[in-house]
Amino acid sequence: MLKKARDYEALNGAAVPEKERPAVHLTPYIGWMNDPNGFSFYKGQVHMFYQYWPYDINWGPMHWGHAVTEDLMHWTYLPCALAPDMPYESGCYSGTAAQDSEGRHVLMYTAHLNEPKRQQQCMAYGDGENYVKETRNPVITSDMLPEEIDPAAFRDPKLFYRWGRWNCLTVAKDRQGMGRVLYFTSQDLKDWTYRGAALLSDEDHGRMWECPDLIFTDEGEILCVSCEQLPKGGKYPGGHEVLFFAGRFDPEKGTFVPDGDWQMPDIGPDFYAPETLKLPDGRNILIGWLQNWDNRRDPKCDRLNTPSHFRWAGMMTVPRQIFLKDGKVCTLPVKELEDVLDEGVCEETVLSREQKEIGGVRGRTAYMELDLEAGNAQNVTVRLAKNGTYETRLVWEPAKKTLTLDRRDAGMDPVFSGVRVMHLEDSESLSLKILLDRFSAEIFLADGTQAMTASMFTPQEAEGITFCADKDAKMRIRCRQITK
Repeated sequence: MLKKARDYEALNGAAVPEKERPAVHLTPYIGWMNDPNGFSFYKGQVHMFYQYWPYDINWGPMHWGHAVTEDLMHWTYLPCALAPDMPYESGCYSGTAAQDSEGRHVLMYTAHLNEPKRQQQCMAYGDGENYVKETRNPVITSDMLPEEIDPAAFRDPKLFYRWGRWNCLTVAKDRQGMGRVLYFTSQDLKDWTYRGAALLSDEDHGRMWECPDLIFTDEGEILCVSCEQLPKGGKYPGGHEVLFFAGRFDPEKGTFVPDGDWQMPDIGPDFYAPETLKLPDGRNILIGWLQNWDNRRDPKCDRLNTPSHFRWAGMMTVPRQIFLKDGKVCTLPVKELEDVLDEGVCEETVLSREQKEIGGVRGRTAYMELDLEAGNAQNVTVRLAKNGTYETRLVWEPAKKTLTLDRRDAGMDPVFSGVRVMHLEDSESLSLKILLDRFSAEIFLADGTQAMTASMFTPQEAEGITFCADKDAKMRIRCRQITK
């Protein structure tokens, strides 16, 4: 199965022209991509694996695709790393990677078995390109779980070495349908011990949890989970969303103690299943799936909002640095983004009711930094990917302290168009960073405390960018193009 996948992607992936991919966002080499996997640093390169079905732009039995980068902006595809070719697996589901004491690249993943339906954790070892599965797989079996855990919903291992031992966080669902994070430890990556539940869900924070991650910073730890079935109408948009907790992990008790309430790092419609790594320079870097299970054309069919003529489906976000600031989880594009931008244009202007175009500010591969001062304006609107037919709007309403992303006129199926609202603290000024990359928009508050990410499958000829306000408002803008 692995050879078949490698032969297929080698023949078909190279046939996708560069212009049909984003400039700095990773897509699958060919076919389908969902969760990032095995985001790790090994032999001088950052490795990214991903949930992968090369044969179609619909979901299929999961493989692991593979790409590497040296600058976090440009990706080189490597052959498919894992395929479900063992009796204990019908699919190779999400997981993580690390380097062991022998210098091997270690992949830890979920083996999903259809009959009988269960999920268990497995290992594979390799040299950065080719991987061999552990003969004792699965190494964490469903019979190690407490009786109240559903063995069909036990997945997504987060592997890390700390406190003189190997550690693994997984997610699971109990037989009442509630999610939890489980904790395991090992000395040799083969024999694992269940230590208990690190954190439990409740009705307010979704049912099944997915893709746990634990980020260590000088200010404390951050626990990340991706939540299914967040209730709608509450403090969150609802559906599939990502939540972070700042707090402390107790390695002796195996529990995570939060310092406060959940935080949502990205409230856009297309951000899910992020994974992190710590670079040798000490930065914690996050990357997420720039899609969402809520974007299925049919709830019974894993077919996303990607146009049917595309030869790939699914993207990753731009890598982001993640950090804590005054107890808040912050994310911003990595500094390496600066290396692929031109000098650009800068301008200070006053916005009025007439839609304003600024020379040099246009296109679908642009990075804009905006500083807005409301004055007496009740709304300020930025229109992206605009022509006579299409546009995506960002609307700032200072008095309401909101920033609204509206892609109902983006040329996409109205089933997934939608509107997302970010609630702000300031009513007089707003500083934004906006990254456009052909098929997406990533919007950040300049301090990194909030973000909105959206896929944007508007025809590429819609490349206008305009600005207006209902009353005079001041704007400073720097706009640079992705050119390298």
